[in-house]
Amino acid sequence: MEIVEYDISDIKQQIISFKNKFGVLENLPEETKMCISDDDTLYIDTTPRVLQKIVRKFREQTREKINTFLETKFRDYNILLKMITETYNSEKNNEIIEIIKNTRAFNRNIAKGLNNTKNVYSEYLEINSTIDRIIGEIVEFNLLFESIINTN
Repeated sequence: MEIVEYDISDIKQQIISFKNKFGVLENLPEETKMCISDDDTLYIDTTPRVLQKIVRKFREQTREKINTFLETKFRDYNILLKMITETYNSEKNNEIIEIIKNTRAFNRNIAKGLNNTKNVYSEYLEINSTIDRIIGEIVEFNLLFESIINTN
């Protein structure tokens, strides 16, 4: 199997990009809905509850759009997590280990926000299924990252 080498500076840039996209998930309060900005970043919907349904429909912030966003962006994030793992397998230096530690912490934090999102949309099975899959992938990578951290 051929090992592909990745540029650590590119990985760091992608991490920053994903932290910007998903950062709101780190501290997402319970029972809070999210929206997607024009630059593909999640943000908290601050619309008063009584107006949310109308405003979200007008702005096209539908459950389907949120679900599609989560599916596609986390698919890309999964690729980044694989890149980090493959870089560790080929380089095993302090810089990639630090990236792994920070990514593991970020993953833990966004998993909480994803669970909160799942609870907000509890009746919408597609989002629940998407979030369950995403959290499963995050847990899997975090177990691998934990193993890497414990061996270094």
